[in-house]
Amino acid sequence: MIDWSPRVSRLLAMSGLNTLSYSLFTDYELGISKKIPMIGHLAMDTLGAATLIGMPVLWDDEKLRSKAALITIGLYEVAVVLMSELQPREDDLL
Repeated sequence: MIDWSPRVSRLLAMSGLNTLSYSLFTDYELGISKKIPMIGHLAMDTLGAATLIGMPVLWDDEKLRSKAALITIGLYEVAVVLMSELQPREDDLL
């Protein structure tokens, strides 16, 4: 088990809650309200990824393992954004 500091735990929790909240309002297959266009969703994903990648740079006193985990999660999110499609495929609609 990784021993996260309170601020790393808060950052990860807020990132997850933020992503969940705007995902519920995104105009895609799993969206409930469909108010946010997919391009807006991906822009928010990119901003979240930049936050996860950038915060460890500002935190000198965090453990290297925590910094590496945040940067890795951020890079994963960037990869997901780059692989995402703006329009659903026909076979995904069924």
